[in-house]
Amino acid sequence: MDDDARHSLLSIFTELWDDHGPRYEAQQAFWNRRAQSFSDHLIDSRHRRRFEELYAWLKELGALHEASHILDIGCGPGTYAIPFAKLGHHVTGIDIAPEMIARAKDNAAHYGISERTAFQTAVWEELDVAAQGWEQAFDLVFASMTPAIRNAEALYKMLRVCRGGCFLSSFIDRRDPFVRRIRARLGLSSGTRPMNRIYAAFNLLWLNGYFPSIRYIDERWEQSFTVDEAIEHFRHFMRLQLVDEARLDETVEKTVRAIAEEQASNVIRQTVEVKIAWLYWPVKDRSATAGRPIAEAMAGAIPRTGKEEATDTERSNGAQRGR
Repeated sequence: MDDDARHSLLSIFTELWDDHGPRYEAQQAFWNRRAQSFSDHLIDSRHRRRFEELYAWLKELGALHEASHILDIGCGPGTYAIPFAKLGHHVTGIDIAPEMIARAKDNAAHYGISERTAFQTAVWEELDVAAQGWEQAFDLVFASMTPAIRNAEALYKMLRVCRGGCFLSSFIDRRDPFVRRIRARLGLSSGTRPMNRIYAAFNLLWLNGYFPSIRYIDERWEQSFTVDEAIEHFRHFMRLQLVDEARLDETVEKTVRAIAEEQASNVIRQTVEVKIAWLYWPVKDRSATAGRPIAEAMAGAIPRTGKEEATDTERSNGAQRGR
């Protein structure tokens, strides 16, 4: 592929992904409210099984070794950072929500692993990783289900701090009956916004010469809310979905109360069904003929392999190599 074609495709996938944010204030408020419920995941059997499955997959791919140094972006209350640290790894976690970080520190103390963890409130896009001393500092850069990796620039920044491999996970499909009802009342399409994150990330990485591994996970869970809880939750949730209709608050309340009437209960319930993608790529396993990573220009220097350096020498001598 020639450079013009490659850059054209990179532009397409970059634009496809950008969610036109950020909405830091709304995100912080939403996740602060959910800090305690997410903290409860640490003792939830479903989450433990998910972590064990993920850990086995990462080990199989060679992503972890003894006492790896891990950066957890959007760490929440330590949902993954805590079990990683319990297995002997050193974890640095960041999150936009102060309440999440407070829970993470409390959980680390509770499990006796504070010496292997460090947590701070930070916005990934605005964080000066050079000032933090994080350039190529982590064996695994881990970003699970977080809105922090919301565009190509945030993805490329993961590469800057990584010396081993990167992990990204996200929904690729989500069926949420209450959200569908609210959107229908607003005259919007019944689905949520297109979930392009993994599709765009995979293609951007591929075009930059990386070889991501991918795995798909199907999950479902039950949600229950009192009427007041549901009204508050879905007002904030819909704003995170970039819905700014003037009548949003009124529509959410009317929809929730209608559902409560249908279910004849002040506690309303729904089943959410999702498909999640896990994406992992080692940063040193990169095609020698892919050209200079676009991430170098956008987000700073990325470690170069011996193959890349040799290829640059060949090119300077006018040599040609096929992929």
